[in-house]
Amino acid sequence: MHESHQVQGLIAKANDMIQARGIKKAKKVSILVGELLGFDEGSVLLHWEEMTQGTALEGVELKVEFVPAKLQCPKCAEVFPKKGSVLSCPKCQLMGIPTSAGREFSIKDITG
Repeated sequence: MHESHQVQGLIAKANDMIQARGIKKAKKVSILVGELLGFDEGSVLLHWEEMTQGTALEGVELKVEFVPAKLQCPKCAEVFPKKGSVLSCPKCQLMGIPTSAGREFSIKDITG
């Protein structure tokens, strides 16, 4: 359900971008989805398909790119990728703090 609301917002942004660029029919949309959101690619694609019917985005090729989560060490400030359930800094072994990387849900590119 959370994905549905987010996809709806992304479609609105994509439609705004299409109008601003003067694109009559989009061919391809690339989006970024952060790992920490926990979104399933199939669900995003399904919501997109359902919500774009009858719009300039209907039938567009949707490319989903997942962005890995990154953490930052509170002691040494090292930024490191989250690897599965391992959340500790490779240098200090302290638990990392989530950064903004991995929380994305945005349009990377639109081609017409």
